[in-house]
Amino acid sequence: MSSVRERSTVDEGYTWELEALYATDEEWETGFANAQAQLDELRAYEGRAVEDPATLLETLETYESVMRAVANVTAYARMRRDEDTTDDDSQAMASRGQSLRAEAKSAGSFLEPEIQTLEQETVSEFIATEPALAEYEHYFDDILRTKQHTRSAAVESL
Repeated sequence: MSSVRERSTVDEGYTWELEALYATDEEWETGFANAQAQLDELRAYEGRAVEDPATLLETLETYESVMRAVANVTAYARMRRDEDTTDDDSQAMASRGQSLRAEAKSAGSFLEPEIQTLEQETVSEFIATEPALAEYEHYFDDILRTKQHTRSAAVESL
């Protein structure tokens, strides 16, 4: 029967470089706090994300920034946990990361239903007014295509 080797006995060439995400667990804590703070920035757009092209662009950029920050936090925490699944601290970090991810998804749940209130013509006008929105054209197409299958923002946030 084979046994799981201790991470300390594995050649460094075969281990993750977690330092690429955060140099220390303390830096991860800072990243976690920053990502959590960004959730309020995202929530501030709820109910007004599509009021004009500039606001829509700001909302999308904020959403992307939040999701990148959360992805870094959760990736680091999961990999730290996977280094040693018996370590209670890394288990707790992974759990906190997953909770943050769920909170971020909930915080951004208003976005697609709000975009779905727009007609294709309005989206085209927004892109013409704010050319940076062209980067999201396929995203808009996907959202508008699924419009009939999406529930209200209140239901989606659950």
